[in-house]
Amino acid sequence: MFQHLSITELKVLGSILKGNKTKEIVSEMNVAQQTIATYKTRIFKKLGTDNIFDIQKLAELYNINFS
Repeated sequence: MFQHLSITELKVLGSILKGNKTKEIVSEMNVAQQTIATYKTRIFKKLGTDNIFDIQKLAELYNINFS
């Protein structure tokens, strides 16, 4: 499941799961806000969900730690 994500998508997902907002991720990665929005859309699609709470549960289930 998570293996289908690119390295950049994993970085974005890690930032999201740490509680960072889009603007913080934009600054951290030095990319446009639309780029982060695109990564978020891809992440949700690849993981088969449309909300972050399901992704948090999946990360816990698969013992994925983004700390």
